[in-house]
Amino acid sequence: MSKRKTPVNKENPLGWAELPRPSNYFDVWKTMLKNNIETLRSYGATSFDDLKQWDARVILDAALWKIPEFNLKYRGQYYSRGVWERSLKEGRLPTPNTGIWTKNSRSECIFEHVVERRPLINWLMENPQRCDHIENVVVACIVLPQEEKKLPKNMPVDPTNVWARYKEAKIDVWDRKNNEWLLKFN
Repeated sequence: MSKRKTPVNKENPLGWAELPRPSNYFDVWKTMLKNNIETLRSYGATSFDDLKQWDARVILDAALWKIPEFNLKYRGQYYSRGVWERSLKEGRLPTPNTGIWTKNSRSECIFEHVVERRPLINWLMENPQRCDHIENVVVACIVLPQEEKKLPKNMPVDPTNVWARYKEAKIDVWDRKNNEWLLKFN
């Protein structure tokens, strides 16, 4: 089995470089997520809290992490202003496995689900067919701890506005893939 290599844009260390993946990468994880939700529903689970009785959140978490981690954990498409500015200052992205820039770094990053998992799992449990387009809802942004603290909690899932929490907290978001600000409030 080959080892995954960190995607690097050799001309621009902060630029987008996508990790090669099988063409059906998302389909595999979406199908597993949907099948697991349907199985849990067949046993009476209807919400995030119901998963506790089977200690089953882990089987949903796997897909809910792997879909946004498709390009490795800290090499994602979206970075908060704080993480982006620190990356510019350092001249490189945070380390893919740890989310830090240097061994002495105190500013660790957080791989943050733009739509929180609890409301997301409840939303999916209501209708497993929603898994068919989950890659548009299960999005991650790399943020600093102080930025994460500003994000509102338990907002309802709105697939037409996945960035609602970031908008409410006025957190700027840099889109590395498109090389532009996705959200800009400053």
